[in-house]
Amino acid sequence: GCGGCGGCGGCGGCGGGCGGGGNNRGQRQRESVSGVQLTGRIREWKQNFGWIVPDVPIEHPQMTGSRVYVHQEDMSGGQSPLVHAMVTFFLYCDRKGVGAEMVKVCGAPDMDADQSWSGGSGNSSRYPAPKREDPAA
Repeated sequence: GCGGCGGCGGCGGCGGGCGGGGNNRGQRQRESVSGVQLTGRIREWKQNFGWIVPDVPIEHPQMTGSRVYVHQEDMSGGQSPLVHAMVTFFLYCDRKGVGAEMVKVCGAPDMDADQSWSGGSGNSSRYPAPKREDPAA
């Protein structure tokens, strides 16, 4: 069913024209990849964007690696999620590749993964320190 994404090639042309407009302009270029709600976990989170590892691997020509990009603006409520939190999301593609939109947190982080980096104090885990190492390390 990826034949439809051939149309994405055409986006390359108008991508150049809108490139200077900053982030929001680019979002107009999105194409929904599928209307199916997917699930996954937040793998990593920087200040206003991060990566989701889907529960089921996504097969798409623009998919690079196993992670899906997500921006804070695409989080339901605009809140930064906890690392390892379970989320539901929909897939889109734009000129930069594949991303997640309409992302909603639907489950707490794994307790095992959680304690390895939160230091066990409930409050601080909500706002992970920017300097912390990769939780999997």
